[in-house]
Amino acid sequence: MLDHDNRSEVIDVLVKLIETMDPFLDCSGRAFCSMPHSDQTKRGILPLRDRQVRSLLFFRCKDEHTAYPARDRVNEAIEYYEGRLLAKRQGPIVTKDCPVLRCFLHALDEEYGESGSAEDVLKMLREVNLRNRVLKGGEKLPKNPTAMGKWLAKNQLLLQANGVEIVRLRRGARKRLWDWRRIIRDDDTSDTSTPEASQGASRPNSAPNKENRPDDTLTEDEIRILQEAQS
Repeated sequence: MLDHDNRSEVIDVLVKLIETMDPFLDCSGRAFCSMPHSDQTKRGILPLRDRQVRSLLFFRCKDEHTAYPARDRVNEAIEYYEGRLLAKRQGPIVTKDCPVLRCFLHALDEEYGESGSAEDVLKMLREVNLRNRVLKGGEKLPKNPTAMGKWLAKNQLLLQANGVEIVRLRRGARKRLWDWRRIIRDDDTSDTSTPEASQGASRPNSAPNKENRPDDTLTEDEIRILQEAQS
């Protein structure tokens, strides 16, 4: 049985629980982890500091070791594991000055959030740049909605690490829709995700890319499945 009063023992148990969640760092050096799911292919990704991750660690510690961990012990275990990941990192932390990200953050300074297609996102970013002259020198935004859709799909973790929640939606339309909003954090214990976001922010897909098919449109099979689900 876990000795609740033994600080080191409690933290060691929590660290082992964190290990089962496959933690990793994104390019900015922020720690993420995989949440449990009965289907391993559907495990959602959340920041390691997310409230839901803390709740899961609290539950699993009590469930597996019959002891409630103090909130400070959970925080210390997360801090320790994040430090371990940073210490083992092979390459430098990239804090790339991305012009698309810069425009996105300017847009959310003007409005909390919105929904739309990649074409709508690109239009919004172009208007923001026109009003605020965000781009410098030869910097450019994606040249068309397809390129914008690809950028969004590849940079969900980058956006989330910079306080932007973005979720890919499917609502039966031929265009793939996105929902984006600023993450509100009072402190590190704030919830930084919605149920949909845990599926949206995921590791890069290693499946072959069909270059001739725009990323911003649904495939015929996807449209058929949506129609069958609504009938």
